[in-house]
Amino acid sequence: MPLAASAARPVELRAYTTLRVGGPAELWEVGDSRELQRATEAPYRILGAGSNLLVADRGVSERVIKLGRNYNSLAKLAGQTDVWLGASTPLPGLVRRAQKQGLSGLEGLLGIPATLGGAVAMNAGTRFGAIADTLQEVEVF
Repeated sequence: MPLAASAARPVELRAYTTLRVGGPAELWEVGDSRELQRATEAPYRILGAGSNLLVADRGVSERVIKLGRNYNSLAKLAGQTDVWLGASTPLPGLVRRAQKQGLSGLEGLLGIPATLGGAVAMNAGTRFGAIADTLQEVEVF
């Protein structure tokens, strides 16, 4: 099944980085695992929140994949304390959403400008705690 024409498009990566640097790339915004599988059939790079990311002005030759809204999720299973989260979930919003649902353990991560996928990959943390302190399981595509 081909990706929708709006899913793959040329962009200037400076619009996707907090430091506002970066040249052209082919951006693939994927909304589900089928689109993600298709997008990863050629060399690629993953783009999270773009925090502290330096991209050359000449751009990148690989596809740049950005996970869509379907990967920004917080689901607490009824009667359980476990929570399933999507990789593109912004960390600051996740901490606030968890607090509103009566969940604790992520407070030390407030203020880290990352998405959950990047936070897990680098074990993001502060002197008050790290993502590994509450992480129990990771499903990798």
